[in-house]
Amino acid sequence: MAANGCGLKTHIAEPSLRKRINSSEDIINSLESLAHISIELNQLSDADSYLRQLDPLIRANGNRLDALDVLLAQGRIAAARRQDQQAEALFRQVEADPASRSPCASTRSTSWPGSSNNKAASTTRRRCTRPRWPP
Repeated sequence: MAANGCGLKTHIAEPSLRKRINSSEDIINSLESLAHISIELNQLSDADSYLRQLDPLIRANGNRLDALDVLLAQGRIAAARRQDQQAEALFRQVEADPASRSPCASTRSTSWPGSSNNKAASTTRRRCTRPRWPP
């Protein structure tokens, strides 16, 4: 468990809790939120950990907006670490993707490289929960 800036212990990604949630979309959304919150609290190693946990889940669900959110978080981490060229490359990759044009656009997901989940290609999601970079 990691202590946040307020002295609270948080770690929603515990395996037992993940099993109890039993919804991959909720788990993905929770891990994405935890990654962004960890970045805000300058807990970059925790944010990295949440993003590593997201990788197989996003590959399985094939949702491009989730993949872009991970790239955005990776860019924010790189920026916080003063890895300016890497951060800029990640931000430009997100910006250039047509799926990132509107933060609230209802978008058909496209396959994440290596995804074998054809069902994900026919799903849609509306993402309006977080402001997009730059804040």
